[in-house]
Amino acid sequence: MKKLFLILPLLLLAGCNEPVEPTKYEVVSIQPFYTLFKDRCSDDTKIGFPEGVTHETDLLIAGANNLAASLENVSYKEENKFTDQVINQTMFSKLGKNQIILIQSHGEYIDTYLHSTILTGADFDETKVSEEDEERIVESSMWNQETFNNYEAITFEYIKAYCPDISGSIVYMGQCFGGIDWALATSFLDKGAVAVYGASDAIQMHYGDMMQYKVTSLLGEINPATENYYTTGEALAKAQELYGIDDKVKYEGGANGARVLLYGDPNYRLANK
Repeated sequence: MKKLFLILPLLLLAGCNEPVEPTKYEVVSIQPFYTLFKDRCSDDTKIGFPEGVTHETDLLIAGANNLAASLENVSYKEENKFTDQVINQTMFSKLGKNQIILIQSHGEYIDTYLHSTILTGADFDETKVSEEDEERIVESSMWNQETFNNYEAITFEYIKAYCPDISGSIVYMGQCFGGIDWALATSFLDKGAVAVYGASDAIQMHYGDMMQYKVTSLLGEINPATENYYTTGEALAKAQELYGIDDKVKYEGGANGARVLLYGDPNYRLANK
């Protein structure tokens, strides 16, 4: 019996020293207006495109590729790249735990009741909205080439109703007004997201896309100040240092002073060195 009591602590100690496998993450990119926005900022790029990127909508994809290339525990599969596809319940069913969910769309602030929205990419048709979804799917307008088009948009109530469990996920909402108040961000946090990024106002498009590109990329890089991977908060702070704390820094006269806000955990890392 004495030998047994001597061996057991050693076995337990050996178990505690086993390396812990890092959580595996998948990047999901959602761009319902991929083609429409592709060259939207070609003449208004006061922040230069990163090397190898020539189209506005490819900034999001480039950031996702950088992150997946930097971390072995992060993947970016072709089937998780939703370009020119409508945001709907089928797409929401593809969301899940431990994902980096990148959304590039248009958004509008409605009021203090419905709050802000995410355009889905579909034309609005009131006859196709069920009574149950009246506060989940609403009409929103967006300038499209030479006219305003009326598009379908989803509210925080839609996320509450149809978003699955996304525990351990990071959500980056690239549209205008995503972080103007608590509504959209909290709806994702309530579904398990650990951190949610969103714009405080109508955000200058190229500034917003460059911020999304850089924050996403930095999550897979080493912060020299800590000698560990950037946290969600550190990545945002570094991107603001590079491109301006808000969109007015580089786009005076053409911006509202919108900045990217972080809801949730500012100390979350995708990996530890």
